[in-house]
Amino acid sequence: MMCTFTQGLVDQGLIKGEKLGIEKEKKNTIIRMLKFGLDDNDISTLSDVPLATVKEIRSQITVD
Repeated sequence: MMCTFTQGLVDQGLIKGEKLGIEKEKKNTIIRMLKFGLDDNDISTLSDVPLATVKEIRSQITVD
């Protein structure tokens, strides 16, 4: 499942390496927000990522 952010990059014709780099940085930013203690809804709003994606990332990490 591709988020809207990623789909927009594909639609703009960005090469695969750039797309993966940007997607990885976006995921790292979300992980930092989760570890900082922000609410899932706030992260979704601030990062312009669907709430389901934030919850998926949360399920993949252990927040200390």
